[in-house]
Amino acid sequence: MKKILVSMMMLMAMTAAHAQVANDEFTKEINRTIELSNTAKNFRETMTQQMHTLVDQGHFQADNLDAMIREIEAYALPLLENKLIDIYREHFTLEEIKQINAYLSSPVGRKATSLVPKLAAEGMKVMQNPEAQQKLQEILLRYVKK
Repeated sequence: MKKILVSMMMLMAMTAAHAQVANDEFTKEINRTIELSNTAKNFRETMTQQMHTLVDQGHFQADNLDAMIREIEAYALPLLENKLIDIYREHFTLEEIKQINAYLSSPVGRKATSLVPKLAAEGMKVMQNPEAQQKLQEILLRYVKK
């Protein structure tokens, strides 16, 4: 009985040690995904565009917009990256992450990630035109309780 118990404990310890190594490799690959996808750069550029748009539209004034953006980034980016690690772990296997990284390392992958802020800005402009805003307001008013 003791031998079985000792064997089971050793097997569990070896499995846990292997899982830890796999998790470390998985985390490294996910961090590489986050880096290759230009998460920090795209976050910064998108947030900067949005903040400037809000200021230009008169929604608020800021004494030092660039300092405010840097401070928001310093706080929010680590939170975002940690949450992305959890999300990638939940939805992808290690092998899938490696495939994503292969794509992101390719010329077309690098091009696609470099265009994310521009695509986001252009997409937002489509919904900000007066015609689209009017139609969206009409739709909302049909569904919102008065």
